[in-house]
Amino acid sequence: MVPLFLERLDAYTGLKKHFSDYYRQNVYVTPSGILSTPQLNFVLAEMGADHLIYSIDYPYKQPKNSRTFLNNTSLIATQLEAFSHGNAERVFHLN
Repeated sequence: MVPLFLERLDAYTGLKKHFSDYYRQNVYVTPSGILSTPQLNFVLAEMGADHLIYSIDYPYKQPKNSRTFLNNTSLIATQLEAFSHGNAERVFHLN
């Protein structure tokens, strides 16, 4: 929910940069099994494709549309690669 409030959090003073700058540079966002195209598009616009990591809350949530969701996003190929596995590989040093 934090990406929804970035503009409001930027009102806090005393930081060298805006709160949203720190957040966008240091935080990675996952859908955690909430497979919603409007929500994905929103966090993509707020965070950028390099800070999104695909995830499912297995075993608690096992949506049947998890693969179809990836296939039906409007992400371009490089964004889809980053979102579906590339960012996780980079962040968790899986390569």
